[in-house]
Amino acid sequence: MRYIETICICDGHPLLLPLHIRRMQRTAREKGFALPTLPDLAHLCPSALTSGTTKCRLLYNVEGIAEIDFTPYIPREINSLRIIEAPSELDYHLKYADRSALQRLLDQRGEADDVLIIRDGLLTDTSYTNLILRFGEQLLTPRRPLLEGVQRQHLLQAGIVHQADLRMEDLQRSDEILLINAMLPLERAIRIQPSRAIR
Repeated sequence: MRYIETICICDGHPLLLPLHIRRMQRTAREKGFALPTLPDLAHLCPSALTSGTTKCRLLYNVEGIAEIDFTPYIPREINSLRIIEAPSELDYHLKYADRSALQRLLDQRGEADDVLIIRDGLLTDTSYTNLILRFGEQLLTPRRPLLEGVQRQHLLQAGIVHQADLRMEDLQRSDEILLINAMLPLERAIRIQPSRAIR
């Protein structure tokens, strides 16, 4: 089994690295292996990618760090979401490199750009981002996401975002949907109108 960590490198500097390391340590602890010391990602990042936003993709497993690659980051265009009910047993609480379970849900998106996944009646995530609903000045994120993303954790620790059990009726009365992940901080979140989330 392999696991993945996606780290944002901005102008040559890895962002939220302590949170990434903590999540990797939790994964290693749960799966019963020792996480090796991470190499100096800023030093490894190719000089051509030390300006602007770079995506660092790190693969690891019980044997250690298997692969590290760096690519220029190009954000996806997401303008619409298909609401999909996921089976209760769907489990992505660890960031598995095998995303086939999520891909099966994404394959149901039809003409929408991504899926908004509901599990046990509660909103969770999209296929690759955590979810925030804006109600005026209040920002709420699902209490039980599929994956506890590092950007989400950062915003929770800062008191900017708060957790709640969010349902379809909350989505419908929200002012805006914001999508975040390690590569999409709040100031660059993908913003979608609730009417663009369709069944």
